[in-house]
Amino acid sequence: MLKSKKYLILLTLLLCIFMHAQASGCADFKFKVKFDKDIPVAKIEVLHVRNGGNYFEKINLKRNIIANEIEFSGRNHYIVGAQFPLIVFSFRERKNDYYAPEKKMETLNFFYLKIARDKIGDIDKEIKFTRMFSVLTVDYKYLKEKIVYTIVAKESDYLQNEIPVLSELVKVNEN
Repeated sequence: MLKSKKYLILLTLLLCIFMHAQASGCADFKFKVKFDKDIPVAKIEVLHVRNGGNYFEKINLKRNIIANEIEFSGRNHYIVGAQFPLIVFSFRERKNDYYAPEKKMETLNFFYLKIARDKIGDIDKEIKFTRMFSVLTVDYKYLKEKIVYTIVAKESDYLQNEIPVLSELVKVNEN
């Protein structure tokens, strides 16, 4: 009886080890992100957040100041079912305070690019941020053996139910 329990435990452990595997891989990507003219790409800082084990093995960006866009290319490691790493753009500016126009304030604006899948390939659809829509979600589906991309624009506060994400922060001035 004791011997069969040991074999049963050993068999269960072996099955758990060999059967609990996750599918993963690597994929190349390439896409461009445009910004409204009042958001100059020369002043944008680009950041990213690993998402569920998905990360960039290599990521390159190239700024096109004339077209006001940033071109991304690289390779991401993905786990099937987890989303592409979140890409965050920050833009710092000085402007008049809305409530006290005689005062200047420094703001840090955030723009979020969420890719709803684990890998994306080459996106052939325009991705464009505006001050009104600072959160964009890219998704795709296959239609007749062709990839069709969709871009959904949301206002900055749509993520507040899930996590506290802001599209603008005001810097506290030192005395």
